[in-house]
Amino acid sequence: MNVRSAIQTKSFYIGVDLGGTTFKALAVTPDGEILARRSGQSQADGDVHAVVAAILQTVDTLRADVAATGHELAAVGLGMAGIIELPAGIVRRAPNLPKWSGVDVRDLLRRQLNVPFAMENDANVALLGEAWLGAAHGLQHVVMIPLGTGVGGAVMIDGAILHGAKGFAGEIGHMVVEPNGRQCVCGSYGCLEQYVSGTAVARLAQPHYGTVTSEAVAQAARRGEAEALDIFHRVGWYLGIACANMAQLFNPQCIVIGGGVGEAFDLFHEPLQRVMRERSMLEVYEQVRVVPAACGPVAGSLGAAYHAMRETGQ
Repeated sequence: MNVRSAIQTKSFYIGVDLGGTTFKALAVTPDGEILARRSGQSQADGDVHAVVAAILQTVDTLRADVAATGHELAAVGLGMAGIIELPAGIVRRAPNLPKWSGVDVRDLLRRQLNVPFAMENDANVALLGEAWLGAAHGLQHVVMIPLGTGVGGAVMIDGAILHGAKGFAGEIGHMVVEPNGRQCVCGSYGCLEQYVSGTAVARLAQPHYGTVTSEAVAQAARRGEAEALDIFHRVGWYLGIACANMAQLFNPQCIVIGGGVGEAFDLFHEPLQRVMRERSMLEVYEQVRVVPAACGPVAGSLGAAYHAMRETGQ
């Protein structure tokens, strides 16, 4: 990326992170300065065109917000939750946005924008955000595991996102870590998502605390409550298996743990490292770091903007 040239022309990029209930958007310069940010609702009674209209309106609003600074919009990037066929941009499955299944999102948005448009899976753009400005800054070989309501995954090798044949690569949350274990929403059994996601943490806590959020369980663990501490030790155990597998398979420099449950990194880091050390070759284990994400809730929108920047050759 020719940063000096991009700054001289005062270009900026808009990144949109589309989730199951909300979308987050921001305007950012090529050197990472956030100029403005907005958010909106992505449910809109499930109507795809209403959400697309809201995204387009947000792009126009951000453009107006930034106009006074003299910057010109160069491209728009979108990161979207779900199984996205790439590079086509067709949604194959989106559990939290069911009416989007089969929608050609790339075509739908590109036809209504008058600037270049690029899209990616949400976990992939989160990794790009962390590699650009966050915990994996400057690294070329990175794995990211976002722990939210579900569990995502993204892999970067030689600075490029690993997509696979149709763009479905990196679904780390559906790696089997417990043969014959709990059935997953994907239809398989024993997937990582069933043991380390926010949903899993809340389910494990239910016998002790009733209906609670994973954040409440983390608060209880920090108060020293044994039941909550034990839940996060189990999270660390399963994540340790997953990280050992990722380290052996991809030999990354860094594994980034993100998402809402990732904010409790201090509660499961020790068992994660212990299990990973036990289950990895020494040569692999010694050169990989496991770290918490640094960009917080803007990782996805930052990464979407960065993806648009890279796709347009800046």
